[in-house]
Amino acid sequence: MTSWFDALYPWSQLLQKFETIKKKTTHQLVISQDFKLVKGAAENNDGLKEKNSEDYSDLPTEDDVVSHFVQANGRPSLRKFDKSSHLCILYYVTQGRFRSDKNKRLWYFAGTPNDSEDSAWLASIKANNTNEYWKLVDNPFEKLEEISTLCNSVYEELLYSLEHTTGNTSRDMFKNILVNFRRLPEFVAYQSHRGHVHKQHIWSFLGVLKGGNGGRGEPAKSIPNRIQSIHWYLTKYHVFLGPIAKKVCISKT
Repeated sequence: MTSWFDALYPWSQLLQKFETIKKKTTHQLVISQDFKLVKGAAENNDGLKEKNSEDYSDLPTEDDVVSHFVQANGRPSLRKFDKSSHLCILYYVTQGRFRSDKNKRLWYFAGTPNDSEDSAWLASIKANNTNEYWKLVDNPFEKLEEISTLCNSVYEELLYSLEHTTGNTSRDMFKNILVNFRRLPEFVAYQSHRGHVHKQHIWSFLGVLKGGNGGRGEPAKSIPNRIQSIHWYLTKYHVFLGPIAKKVCISKT
């Protein structure tokens, strides 16, 4: 059985991680009912805090996203710079709040899970997969371009962090990570914007260490690692979440 760490998409990783942690601990990671609401938000019993309507579709800051990949001491968390790193950048830019269909309709999750732990956050979003929280975005094309722009800005910051880290840069593993990360093409909003570098992108590996001072053996052959558009990935996320359930909202008077 595939472990949560081996899952390709970050949303699959996080949900499997949530289920694994839940089985191993008695700590309640699911949203509790004693949460505090965001100022000005209406009260509800779904384990969610509703954001104010004027900022419901705001993206996080560049620094917020970078903090998921770079430690407080400024050193990159190298385990996050694997062949799915571009997907993780996209996930943390969107925070799991955006989904799209093949017709380029874009939805935004207009609620804030009380537990900020990544896997609990995603589990809360998936558990509240209804039209009460998923709202259509009025300007989907503009928003997809905005997401693309922020993803590219984050990538440049992460590349700078790798190239200027104070950690041990002489290790073979670090050099391989840096080469692969430099090869990543820019983020694009739509499939029609992809070029040769997106379609022919590859991921290279290190050779296995030999015993003693024998160095490394011949590395495994590089494998295709095709990079899709942001819209393409958000349609995958849309399918992962499942159909948006229709919920009749009765106003309280």
